[in-house]
Amino acid sequence: MLPLRSAAIALDKKIDWLDGLILIGDESVDLQHPQTLAIKDKIKMELTDKRKRIEYTKAAIPITKYGNTIYFYNEATGELFRKADGQKVVKVQVPGKPNFFSAKVIGDELYYTSEVNGVLELYAFDFVKNISKKICTLDGGHRWLEDVRFTDNELYVSLHNGELTLGHAVLYKIENGTPKEVLSTKDLINFVKAGKYIYFTDFSINGGPENNLYRVDTKTGEKQYFGEEGFAYGINRTIEEGGGISYWSNGGMYVKDGYLYTLAYKETDPKDESSVYKINLADRTQVKLTSPAKDFWMENNQIYYIETSTGYLKRVDLNGGNDRVVVERNVPHAKFYNGNIYYTSNANKNVSNIGVLYRYNIANKLEVKLSDKPMSSYYVGKDGVYFVSDGYEPGLFKIRADGRVIPLVTDNVDKVLLADAGIVYTLAYKEGIYSGK
Repeated sequence: MLPLRSAAIALDKKIDWLDGLILIGDESVDLQHPQTLAIKDKIKMELTDKRKRIEYTKAAIPITKYGNTIYFYNEATGELFRKADGQKVVKVQVPGKPNFFSAKVIGDELYYTSEVNGVLELYAFDFVKNISKKICTLDGGHRWLEDVRFTDNELYVSLHNGELTLGHAVLYKIENGTPKEVLSTKDLINFVKAGKYIYFTDFSINGGPENNLYRVDTKTGEKQYFGEEGFAYGINRTIEEGGGISYWSNGGMYVKDGYLYTLAYKETDPKDESSVYKINLADRTQVKLTSPAKDFWMENNQIYYIETSTGYLKRVDLNGGNDRVVVERNVPHAKFYNGNIYYTSNANKNVSNIGVLYRYNIANKLEVKLSDKPMSSYYVGKDGVYFVSDGYEPGLFKIRADGRVIPLVTDNVDKVLLADAGIVYTLAYKEGIYSGK
């Protein structure tokens, strides 16, 4: 047994007692503050909630909402279901043993894989006709679908081959119902197409993360290393305050006017951190455009990036000039939609993504605080802006055009998906799948 006060001294934390609650944090709590007293009972309610979470076998996983119909699947059985507004749940008949875990909605269709008579096949489910059509048969050994996309009106499919640790990714181009292998690599981060070439990055710690940007000729299949020797691409390397180094993949990759844009750093320099680079596709020369960056986006011929040292959202032009601060606050992540930037912000850039939601209009340079309520995730789309609040004031909320925050549900939310037709969600302690506007 160790007295809490001794633990507080050892951990350099503050401990307060509040009506049966023990509060531990970096700062002491004002026990008489109205906000403290207002949330006290909510904290107790959450801590004493004896409800059990929905069992894995009964959980619904939303796929999309098309028109007035929600499509979802059961992860335990792999079965596909649909539920129209005001109607009962209907099982959707699909061939074989489908896997919807990484299925992807493109337009009016849902692309997924299914094992039929021991053979893996690719299908597209038509939401209008409510039927599946076979796209092609895939080679043996594949475990799951990683990505499906149309590039230059050509269908590309990425699949994982083999088991998790020793397996690898294979990218196919589907031509006339036949998969043609384009490339095979350990862990495909992202790819882009420019002319007859596909440029891609992979992530393999075992062989070293450097020298991982390649170019494949889609006509001949010839593959060659494309970056500068000793550099790693599409990987975020950050040097922590204590000297530790963290790595994680970053899928940001753009091609524009003969140049490729991606995060990169010099692996042979132990002090170098990831920044945004511009690479000439003709002669492979590269130029650093930004200071160390955690993430970046290309919008309206501008590069927006989150600066590693400050957490600020900054902007430069495509040549690296006119570098300036857009949002002078810590921004863990940002989303761009319809001329606006949506982002959360919190005081500590090293803690979490939980923060308060803001909107910045690019044209008029106006920032608006959308909610005072801290949120764990937010969703922006055609149907509006939504956010999920966890902790002691849980729920799913919508922010109306006039700025008013409307609670759709005040309970613990589990899964959320925003489609053009509306928001779809499930609850942690209640069976079913729900939709709102």
